[in-house]
Amino acid sequence: MKRRGSFRVLLDTFRDFTEQTSIHGLKYVCQRNISVSERIFWAMVTFCSIGMAIYMTTLFWDRYTSNPTRTTVTTLHAPTIALPFPAVTLCNENIVVESKVRALVETLNYSNVSEDDLINCFLQLQALTNQDQVIWNVQDFQKLHLVLHRNNLTILDVISRVGQNCEEMLLNCQWNFMSVNCSEVFRNTYSKLGLCCTFYGNLRFNKKQTFTDNYGTEGTLSLVTNPKVEPNKYFLGAMGLRILFHDALSYPDFRALKKIITTGTQTQIQIFGTKIVCSSGMSKLALEQRGCVFPGEVTLRHFTTYSDANCLIEKQAYEMMDICGCVPFYYDFIDFPKCNTLQLACFIEASIRNESWLEYSDDCPASCEDTLYEVKTTQVKLEKGDFYYIHSGDYIENLEEHTTQLKIYFVKFQKILQRDLLFSTVSLIASFGGIYSLFMGCSLITICEIIYYCTLRLFVKKQISKRTMDSRK
Repeated sequence: MKRRGSFRVLLDTFRDFTEQTSIHGLKYVCQRNISVSERIFWAMVTFCSIGMAIYMTTLFWDRYTSNPTRTTVTTLHAPTIALPFPAVTLCNENIVVESKVRALVETLNYSNVSEDDLINCFLQLQALTNQDQVIWNVQDFQKLHLVLHRNNLTILDVISRVGQNCEEMLLNCQWNFMSVNCSEVFRNTYSKLGLCCTFYGNLRFNKKQTFTDNYGTEGTLSLVTNPKVEPNKYFLGAMGLRILFHDALSYPDFRALKKIITTGTQTQIQIFGTKIVCSSGMSKLALEQRGCVFPGEVTLRHFTTYSDANCLIEKQAYEMMDICGCVPFYYDFIDFPKCNTLQLACFIEASIRNESWLEYSDDCPASCEDTLYEVKTTQVKLEKGDFYYIHSGDYIENLEEHTTQLKIYFVKFQKILQRDLLFSTVSLIASFGGIYSLFMGCSLITICEIIYYCTLRLFVKKQISKRTMDSRK
């Protein structure tokens, strides 16, 4: 009897709700003066509407949680001063110059190995940066280790003496229509490509980005270079000059844009910049929703500025340390022991096996606000003996065979994109309201009615029913 009384109270409360609610389909289902077939029809309509409303709700919720942002074009005509000029890193494809190796060997103290064999051992160090294009063997690395140990030399010492430095590579530099001393704007740096020259991008010296309001071929950065090209039997790749474009505060490796320049050419390099900014609402989203980080949200152990490139380099350094017990010579940002000649085989094999390091992409999200660069190159062959225009009133004649001019400049207009909220919380609530209004005729009042009839009204009905039963007893 008690269970039947509770069921009757629940049924009466439901009938009261259907009479008062704005969900019209339920009214027809529970009305007593309509036929059974009409009730079945309105029941089907009501439940189909409820099902469609629930389905649309899940779609909007998935859209809100998985892809709540959008990127729109703010302007396609931003001035060049709005974007930082990229760091430009110049690297000779041949990191070991044979003539410099021979000069180094003459200063070394060695025995039990011939001069030619020792030179061949040094030339195999090109495998440090071109593992798939250099012939090398472990026995020669072992011989080289004994010689370097005897002369108290490290791999870093050797690369700095057998590679081409900035003073040797750069003949003339122009920045913002003015002739400048190349040593003032370029510094020797070490990267995965060996000894390189970087324009305003050495993390040890430069803590800020560089801007310019100039554009076009005669402005920005103009260089005359003379890369040493000395082919040898161990290097199977093409000789030339490799240029990396990257953020001045990021390590020039993973995300750096790379271009190979043929020597003996006049090369114009147009830079197309894209700056990504964020609206104020982006920072309110969780990291999992926006998929990117703002400054200060993620800190690195060895870099003051976060970028996904710096983060990936750190991850790679720790992975290399775990595998080989050392890190490459060009990881000068970390105090781990640098790989010696005996450990080169392990380092080379690990580099080939883990070239992409994609497993760390989830641990190193992209920056929400970033600057991206695209470049377009145009090359013209220079003939030996040509007069060569550098800047107003200055000429160079009788160029050497591999002398190369580079004109690196911004195009006139740059692009600015903005990331903002595609689907905010307010939009989500409005969408839910539209869905349930469309399919069920619901409103905020309906929600209040459901809560009211499921709680307070049901409790009152039970109390009245209990008193009625007690009075009958």
